[in-house]
Amino acid sequence: MDLASDILDYFKTGYGKNPLKKASARKVAGEFLNRQAKITFRDERCPRREYSRRFSLCDSEAGPIPKGENLFRDEMRTWSKRNFKKLKKPVLETPGVSDPCDVAFIDYSGGGQGTISLHLVITRSDRRGQGLATKLLREFYRQKVPQGANVRWGRILNPVSMALYEKMQKERPDVVHMGGKFY
Repeated sequence: MDLASDILDYFKTGYGKNPLKKASARKVAGEFLNRQAKITFRDERCPRREYSRRFSLCDSEAGPIPKGENLFRDEMRTWSKRNFKKLKKPVLETPGVSDPCDVAFIDYSGGGQGTISLHLVITRSDRRGQGLATKLLREFYRQKVPQGANVRWGRILNPVSMALYEKMQKERPDVVHMGGKFY
């Protein structure tokens, strides 16, 4: 954000004499500032677990949720649990994300007595590989994890999550990380 402000200040002071370069630099700086403003972080009650919270990264430019994203969609039940008969109306079994702009989220609990448990860290399939999970975890650690806290990652089920775990261990050595490799 400072870079974009510096670019605008540079052209306001008259150092940019070429109007084409000036217009393109303003366009680039404006797009940079707009892009930064469109990504927000939210902390809300988790719809899947009663005593958990959800810390999510919301991108207002995100499109509709892709098909097959079960954790991001509402799960409806059409059969009775008692006698396995078909229901007249589908019942909401498990709610998905509260807003379709959520592209990555962390379900966590704790915070009391210095222990935080991460239940789920996930990114939408169409937005993977863009560094959103790393950005989300850095902001989560900055806002929610105090110095000297214990963060329980639990079972780490894939190599990408293990890489995030190791990255956070290196970035925050003042925090005790607990987790195991299960893949």
